[in-house]
Amino acid sequence: MKKFIRLCAACFMLCSALIVQSSAVDIDFDITSEQKAILEEAEQYAYLDPDTASPELREKILDARSTIIFSQSWVADGYTGCIQDVRTGEILEVLPTFSELFPDWDMPIADIVPDSDSTYIEPPINPSEAAEITPLADTSSWKRINEYSTYINAATSSTATPFTTLTVNPYSMGTSVRMYATELTSSQTCNLGISNADTGANYATAVNLDPYEAIIAYNLRYTKIALRASTYSTPGWGNIALDGASRIADLR
Repeated sequence: MKKFIRLCAACFMLCSALIVQSSAVDIDFDITSEQKAILEEAEQYAYLDPDTASPELREKILDARSTIIFSQSWVADGYTGCIQDVRTGEILEVLPTFSELFPDWDMPIADIVPDSDSTYIEPPINPSEAAEITPLADTSSWKRINEYSTYINAATSSTATPFTTLTVNPYSMGTSVRMYATELTSSQTCNLGISNADTGANYATAVNLDPYEAIIAYNLRYTKIALRASTYSTPGWGNIALDGASRIADLR
C-alpha cells in the first residue's frame, strides 16, 4: 500500500510541475490537520512565477516551493538513491531525481555546518587514477557505522537541523550510505535527509518512512555529510541508524 501511495505522489508531482496551478497536493493521511493546511496553502503560491513577482511575493513563492519539495522523496541530480526495507532487503522505491519532480525549480540549500568534521581525509589517489579503484566483493555488505538517539521535530518548510555530521571515507565506510529509524517513541513515521555539511547541497530526502525503512544514497565519497530527521506525525525521540557499504581499495 505504501509503495502505491509513493508512486501516486511521484506521478502527481510530475504532472503538476507542467502546469501553472496544480489541482491538489497529494497528502499522506498520517499528517496532522495543521500540516495538511500548510501544504494546501503552499500549493497556492508554489506554481507562480518568482521572476515576475514582487520581493515579498517571491519570498512566499520560494518558501511554498520548499514546503512542497521537502514533502516528497527524491535524490539530487547526478546521484542515485532508493528506499529499502532493511529487514527484507527489498527495494521499495527507486527515488526520482529532483529535476524529474520539479523541473525548472531551484533546489533549496540546507544550513552549512562549517565545523562539522575536524578529521577530513584527503583522497589518496588522483582523479586520473580513479579507474584503478574497484569495489571489493567481501566489503560490499552493509556495515553499521553508528546509531544516534535524537529528538525528531515536526517538519517545516526548511531542512531540519542536522543531528550529526561525518566524513564519508570510501575505504573504511564505503561509497553508499543507508539511514533509517530503528525506534520511534512517539512518531508514527519520520522524514530523513542527507546533505553536504560544507556547501548545503542536498543529496537525498525521503518522507513518511516507517521504522526500518531506509533511505540509501549511492556514490558519495570524501564528502562531509549532515544527517537530519523530522516528522509529519507526533514529534518525539527516535533512534536513527547509519550503515555504510561498497567500500573500495586502491589496487595500484
